Amino acid sequence: MMNSFSVRPFLFAVALASMVAAGCGTSGMGASGEGASSVPPASPAGVDPAGHEVGAPRVGELAGPSWGALPGTEDAHCFPVDRLPAPLQARADTVLARALDNEALFTLWEPLKPMSSVHLQRTSLARVGAREGDRDQVSADHPDLEALRELQEVVRHLHCGALTLTVIPYRATQDSTRSVQVTVVHRGRMDQVLERDLPFWGQWGLVPGASPHTVGTVVEFEAPLDRFRGYGYLFGYPEHAVTFFTEAGREMQETGEFVDRDFFQIPVHSSESGRFVYAVPPGHEPLPEDEAIRSEAARILEVYRAWRPRFENDDGTLRAVEMLRAWFEDGGGGVDPGRP
Repeated sequence: MMNSFSVRPFLFAVALASMVAAGCGTSGMGASGEGASSVPPASPAGVDPAGHEVGAPRVGELAGPSWGALPGTEDAHCFPVDRLPAPLQARADTVLARALDNEALFTLWEPLKPMSSVHLQRTSLARVGAREGDRDQVSADHPDLEALRELQEVVRHLHCGALTLTVIPYRATQDSTRSVQVTVVHRGRMDQVLERDLPFWGQWGLVPGASPHTVGTVVEFEAPLDRFRGYGYLFGYPEHAVTFFTEAGREMQETGEFVDRDFFQIPVHSSESGRFVYAVPPGHEPLPEDEAIRSEAARILEVYRAWRPRFENDDGTLRAVEMLRAWFEDGGGGVDPGRP
């Protein structure tokens, strides 16, 4: 069963683009999120404090080269959580199950989106009272640091071929609160975005092959309008939406007035709206690239829902690691099982 976009004729003869803001949840520029900041810096609505996609940016040319193989899908290489203690193995399943049931499905199952938010963890680690540059900012035995050690250990084992998960702190803080976001990246798709939009990424020297950790950190800590556009491209929204969201942010900076918008919603397993969503001008009529994204997302979701029941436990939880390994070994997600 081969579901690779490189094998099936793909809908996209047009370039898709992406855009994101500072946000909530698990993604960035939609009504619920990818790539935001723990506390959104007065952004024009697109990313919420939890990191959900609340805005709107571009995805790039999805027609073209293969998404990239996910080699080594045997247990030792594909999400090698077997090396973790049992409680952390269970947490790894929980993290991936939540990802699959939401917008990260479109990066993990098949890479319609180069990057997706997976998890948001709030901490009370932001500097309060101490001077910038001082050594002692937080207590070394702060309980949030121990919680992040555990999260990092889980995420360190969540990789499979072209897929990798990253942990990046939000730049924005509020009082002592700083959120940390976990994202999943398909390196082949990210490389396509870096190449396609090199005039934008080149200002930081980011070229195909750059580490997903580096790219994500640069975008998160950049100035707001570059942050919006960068997240937009990474989260897989169309160019018209990326530009609308970025220019809305510019207008808000200059006038202080909020720019009205509507939202283009794409269903995920957990919800019909509010997860994979991007901002568009009021009264926007869907363009071919919007319909192409929604159509391709619907196809991916249908396949996922057909597979999911086989990997559900009696209590309704999902054996997500087992499911993803089986999907990749069956040729799903653009994987050639025989390709190194």
